[in-house]
Amino acid sequence: MPPQDQDYTNYTATIAGWGATYELAEHPSNVLLFTIVKIIDMDTCLTTPIRKHMSRDLNLDTILCAYGGKNDGCKGDSGAPLVVRRGTSVVELAGVMSWGVGCGSSDYPAIYSKTSYFLDWIDKVTSMFTEDH
Repeated sequence: MPPQDQDYTNYTATIAGWGATYELAEHPSNVLLFTIVKIIDMDTCLTTPIRKHMSRDLNLDTILCAYGGKNDGCKGDSGAPLVVRRGTSVVELAGVMSWGVGCGSSDYPAIYSKTSYFLDWIDKVTSMFTEDH
């Protein structure tokens, strides 16, 4: 897991998932797919057309924006990992695919839940399975 204060802006990340391979596909992929995206800062994210699809109540501290141009998640990729390599041996779960507009639209970044924001909750829930109750 990432440190609580880790900033991934401008990091290259990998997403992997079983989602559809194009927007009108009726079925998910039968093989695990992956692609490379770049995590962008929130100010840049908010200047893209994705902004008009965000709820006014959305807490921007809870999300990451990542942009892959024509390469992106698609239907069925929600919950997919957004993984970042720091250094030569550290791989961290920076985010979890939440939503996007279309599939691989060059105008829209995708939105990911920011793992570091939810670390306390993750620790609380996972500890229920590692401690005697």
